[in-house]
Amino acid sequence: MIRCLRSCLDQMLSSNHSPLQIFVHIPKTGGTSFKRSCIYKNFRPESIFNYRGLKHFCLTSLNNYEFVDGHLNYGIHNLTRRRCEYFTLLRNPIDQAISYYFFIRQCNSPTYKHPKLKEALNYSLVDFTKMNSNMQVRAVAGYSNFYFPGRHGQNLLRLAERRLTEQYKFFGILDNYNSFCKQWSLTYNKPYDLIRDTSKKTMNRPRINDLSSLELEQLTEIQQLDISLYRTASNTLSNSF
Repeated sequence: MIRCLRSCLDQMLSSNHSPLQIFVHIPKTGGTSFKRSCIYKNFRPESIFNYRGLKHFCLTSLNNYEFVDGHLNYGIHNLTRRRCEYFTLLRNPIDQAISYYFFIRQCNSPTYKHPKLKEALNYSLVDFTKMNSNMQVRAVAGYSNFYFPGRHGQNLLRLAERRLTEQYKFFGILDNYNSFCKQWSLTYNKPYDLIRDTSKKTMNRPRINDLSSLELEQLTEIQQLDISLYRTASNTLSNSF
């Protein structure tokens, strides 16, 4: 604990003024393609911090890093004095739920099994999504490990919308992936190549139109917070052009 506090204090006293880029990489939203298109070609491996949890983040000096890589949530800027800039990619919430579920089910080989594999194999798409609902709102707001039912869910949605539009440097949606990469390039004055990474592509998955009307209705109800956030993001981007 003392070591952790000391490391945090060292970070808070850091005089490094360059912004630390924090990409809120939500599973199955195109993040791997984005990093191959923009990040890995511009930053040396030693300047990319591989996020492995808050304790790891807290114990590491960030002075020599330029980009934070990993599945993380909004809020880790509170642990460093470095100026941080957030950006993220969002995806149609029904499509994201389908892709996430079937991707986990395919991660079942002798060399790698997804941590949620047993859960995905034992539950239907609808039931699995209930247990992993509204991942985009949670990550954007910074509360992915908590469940907020009813009116509290609406409070979380409003927080996510406010943070996305006011506290993120920029954001994009997967349907306009090219525009997102271009925005990153313009923001940081760095080149990019449009790459669609297929190494983590979800295979043998149904499309939205393949779902039964009941499944679609249930998923729409479960993902209502993410759907609202995605609509806000899409409208904001449309109005900016």
